[in-house]
Amino acid sequence: MSSLDSGARHMRRQCRSQESEASNLHGSGRRGDHTLQALPDRLWLSEANSSDWAVRRQTGRYQWLPILILCIFAISLAGCVRPPRPLPPARANDVVAEQNQSTPRTIYIQPLESLRAQPLGARRVRKEAVDEAASAIEATYKVKVVVLPTKPLPDAAYYKPRRRYRAEKLLSALEGMMPSGEDKIVGLTEVDISTTKGEYPDWGIFGLGNMPGQACVVSTWRLSSRKSQQIFRKRLGKVIVHELGHTFGLDHCPVRGCLMEDARGRVSTVDRETGFCESCRKRLREVLR
Repeated sequence: MSSLDSGARHMRRQCRSQESEASNLHGSGRRGDHTLQALPDRLWLSEANSSDWAVRRQTGRYQWLPILILCIFAISLAGCVRPPRPLPPARANDVVAEQNQSTPRTIYIQPLESLRAQPLGARRVRKEAVDEAASAIEATYKVKVVVLPTKPLPDAAYYKPRRRYRAEKLLSALEGMMPSGEDKIVGLTEVDISTTKGEYPDWGIFGLGNMPGQACVVSTWRLSSRKSQQIFRKRLGKVIVHELGHTFGLDHCPVRGCLMEDARGRVSTVDRETGFCESCRKRLREVLR
């Protein structure tokens, strides 16, 4: 009985194991079928996405090429077709290079000092101002420069309400101080000077010159610079060349940066001046031949 029971139990275990194996095989087959059916779709989608990405990458790689070609063409065209540049002003020492040296001119520098009580005390002309004036005249006009002994400013030119000197009266006085009647004289002072300008009866100025004439006067009062002495010297040289230009018949010039440009009371205009424009240079050469 026990052997029959054990045999029956053995047969039942075998049947259960076979059913379990069949169930496992059937389940794995379902899973396998699902996997095999889904796999081609996934592969197709992957291939489609990779192909689409490759197309986009291929087209994106060259879509900027027309823009690059246009940019290169525009740059090359801009380099070939340049706007005309304005004629640079002449260098100071090239202005009268063609002047007739057989009859050299002489320009006198007359230092003028004030013995009156000034806002900053008595004003004497510094040696460096005289040296810069002589250097600027010689380099620009190719003339002989003679520095005269210092003289006091004439009392007749003093304008008491503003405690400064009238420039037009200084010009009259300077014409009488010139040793000869065929040359020119530059009055140089360090006190403030003025003249009538339009609606202003007493307008402070850098300098004044007769046009044409023999005399001009320049003041360093408004040309000082807190930055450096070099700026002051450049300003002084430009103003002296400007006022002497008036005595040679040159009027104010509309060309920006020309030495004959009207400063209109602004020292910044003097700072931007670099030389005579072509028109002023040509006229000056004709006068000095």
